[in-house]
Amino acid sequence: MEQIIYELMQKADWISAISAIASAVVASLALFVSRVAVWLAHNTLSHQRQHNVLSVKPIPFLSLVERDDQIAIFLNNNGSGPLIVESMLVKKGEIVKRGVVDWMPTLPNSFYWTSFVFLIKDRALLPGQTITVVQLDVDLKNPNFVLARDEVRKALSQLNIVIKYSDVYGTNFADYSRLLDWFGKHESASTLWAQSVLRGENHTNMETSKDSATPPEKSE
Repeated sequence: MEQIIYELMQKADWISAISAIASAVVASLALFVSRVAVWLAHNTLSHQRQHNVLSVKPIPFLSLVERDDQIAIFLNNNGSGPLIVESMLVKKGEIVKRGVVDWMPTLPNSFYWTSFVFLIKDRALLPGQTITVVQLDVDLKNPNFVLARDEVRKALSQLNIVIKYSDVYGTNFADYSRLLDWFGKHESASTLWAQSVLRGENHTNMETSKDSATPPEKSE
């Protein structure tokens, strides 16, 4: 009888040891599974955040317009989310100013800018929206206005616009910049007409010259 009791006690210790080991294994597996679950949740949230950021990514673009009757620069948001313009700087070499118009020559008396902004800072543009940075509509019947337009073209061609921007998540994007050397590369019949008129040569009007003038052009 004592032998049977002894053997049962030995088996009880063995069963207890197996049970303890099994409990430790189960606890380790539970910890592992919980850590995997946390990692999967974090990874899912990271991918979701990345998707959200990409789905509302702003894309700034400066559209340049150079026609005989109009010179203009527009800031467009071609992206899928709001564009937060933190600042816009206009450079000529190492010199920096806040607005394009700060670099422009003085227009002759009675000539005015159609539209412009002195400063673009902390502005928001929804997708598809536009800010008119500067716009000059030209009276092609006035030779002085035509030549003033050419001076504006020349001044613009030396500038570089740099835009610091972010999105609604405060993402730090690389600065967007565009050189304006596209301006002034195209010959214009209206310029020759205006110069000849001011020299006193016989030209009745601009209609003939307009037929051969530079066609309207706009950058993509």
